[in-house]
Amino acid sequence: LPLDASRHEFSWQGGRQLAASLQCPSPKLCSLQVSTHGSVVYESQPGKEILSGSPLANRFSQDSGFIATKDALPVWCGFQTIEQVSFPENRTREPSLLNLRGSGCFGLYLWELNVTSSETAPFAKMQYSMHSTYAFPLKRIKLTMDRPWEQGNGLFGGGEQFGLLNLEGQRLRCMTTEKGVGRGLQPLSLYMDLTTKGKAGKWYTTYTYTPALIARNGWTMSVVDGFPYTVLDDSSKFGEFSIEVESSKNTLAFSQQKGAASAVQALAKILGLPKRLPDWAHEGAIVGLELGQESVMKGLDSVEKAVQEYNMSFAGVWIQDWSGMRVFPDRIGLWWNWQLDEKQYSDFPAISERCKDLGGTVLTYVNPLLVNLSAHQDAPASVKNWFVEAAEKNLFVKEPNGKIWLGYNGAGLVDVTEPNGFEWMVNLIVNEVLLPGVKGFMADFGESYPLDVSLDKHNELPTAWAKVVEEAFKRAAINDGVAFMRSGSLHTQQHVSLFWAGDQLVSWDGKDGLRSGVRGMLTGGLTGRPVTHSDIGGYTTVVAPYHIPYKVVRSKELLMRWCEMAAFTPVYRSHPGSDPRPNWQFNSDDETLRHFAKFQKAHSCWAPIRRKLLDAASSTGMPVMRAMILGLPAHDQVALTLDSQFMLGPEVVVAPQLDQSGES
Repeated sequence: LPLDASRHEFSWQGGRQLAASLQCPSPKLCSLQVSTHGSVVYESQPGKEILSGSPLANRFSQDSGFIATKDALPVWCGFQTIEQVSFPENRTREPSLLNLRGSGCFGLYLWELNVTSSETAPFAKMQYSMHSTYAFPLKRIKLTMDRPWEQGNGLFGGGEQFGLLNLEGQRLRCMTTEKGVGRGLQPLSLYMDLTTKGKAGKWYTTYTYTPALIARNGWTMSVVDGFPYTVLDDSSKFGEFSIEVESSKNTLAFSQQKGAASAVQALAKILGLPKRLPDWAHEGAIVGLELGQESVMKGLDSVEKAVQEYNMSFAGVWIQDWSGMRVFPDRIGLWWNWQLDEKQYSDFPAISERCKDLGGTVLTYVNPLLVNLSAHQDAPASVKNWFVEAAEKNLFVKEPNGKIWLGYNGAGLVDVTEPNGFEWMVNLIVNEVLLPGVKGFMADFGESYPLDVSLDKHNELPTAWAKVVEEAFKRAAINDGVAFMRSGSLHTQQHVSLFWAGDQLVSWDGKDGLRSGVRGMLTGGLTGRPVTHSDIGGYTTVVAPYHIPYKVVRSKELLMRWCEMAAFTPVYRSHPGSDPRPNWQFNSDDETLRHFAKFQKAHSCWAPIRRKLLDAASSTGMPVMRAMILGLPAHDQVALTLDSQFMLGPEVVVAPQLDQSGES
């Protein structure tokens, strides 16, 4: 129907409890309202554009996974006119409800918007697109709406958010990145940004691309198709909320539930449910050991003592540097060439047998990057250089000029978003990473796809990487294998059973230390990461060559407090740290070993509850560690600030001591 002076108000009732209404005092002043199951999920602001476009693109500076974002100027062209309205004849059965078409910006762009019912009830879907006419270079589009929750009610999500629990009033930029080192902690952050632009990170930088939100009143939204760079903007002072995407099209899903807990479960239907975590992975300590055969066997002596004398349960040893230890000026790393370094680990089967005798298994490490061993004189000499084969098979991500893109320490990224790279990486994991006796691994990285090659593929990479991991376990016939990931995107959780909170500083602070890790696990649980954990003791160690007034190394007290907190997370796993040498370890003295074992036993004590919560996570999406907003009444304002305590199910509250020299 053409929109003219004689037709200015429309309303429809579609199938699947979907309804819409359009009121137009004039074609240029239309307001749209969409409802599901009798509740409004979208309402445009009267007299304002539903959609607007911008010729200006955001700017990004990238160094591997570290990304600095510079927002484009807020130049948006609206002046929107609705010129055509259409709907299906069979309104009760057709999922499609309403189609709007029009122009904007004085005819410089054309736009289209469809309101449909989602295949995933009880969501409404809004699909919209714009394209420019003449020479108008359209870079971004924005959907604007009236804020669908009362201010002060609380807004949450965006995947793992290490900086804030409540996102009300914020402008949230959604992209998978390294979360940063320091994140505002000074002078460390200043130094990191001076060495590498964007390395310090911001309050919103996160490993997870999750453009999805829930409000405490039960309102829910998510991007559902594609992986566009997205900005969720609640910073307006005029009751306006907007969704910006760096694309010419977008699809959103909206719903209204009866509270935050119902919203989490509804959103899980869109994002996907995780695989059930195998019980072996959470029924004992996973101990991080490295630095070679002798060091690992010595560490297993301590594990044996803890098992025999302190009654600790042991699930496995996690060996990050199985492919060869690589020494950097500021850390101990490993050679990203996924084959066992038999010089450093001369009898790997002996490690596997020792673990088996103690009741555990072996876990290793892999990521989708490869370093060219021939370019380094200190590289292992007795292993195959997989970089050469991947280059010959044209499997690496290429720069626009056709050269192999090189990221972290000169490593190339196997393009697992493409079929050939996917297949090759799966086979490499099956044949080289999943050695006899190995039952899992850390599936690291996934944040570094070059933006100048593809912005969408950058955000797609974590999900493609998770699919590789899933397929590798399937082909290796390891039905109870476990890979834990830090990067995430839409639908990543469908392919893995466990996440971890990434690289915290070995410190107490709330910007990048222990407190930030707790906050990240709680926020991630609200939007797509219901089963997660952290490195006991943290990871990032600040030593030479960082010539700053202080160093950040792990203390005995920090490690012991982290053990206490980790005892009430799904998985109890330690990490030696980015440089194990100056860090206090789980076996640095007998008191620490006893404490480590004691809180593993505490972890075992609530295993019956945990199994039920893991079942719920894989069937409903409810997190094991639940932010207090999921358990306290909706009117309780204190819950909006509680980001350092959490619930295990509906009855158990955990309030760990997170302060240095603090007392519980």
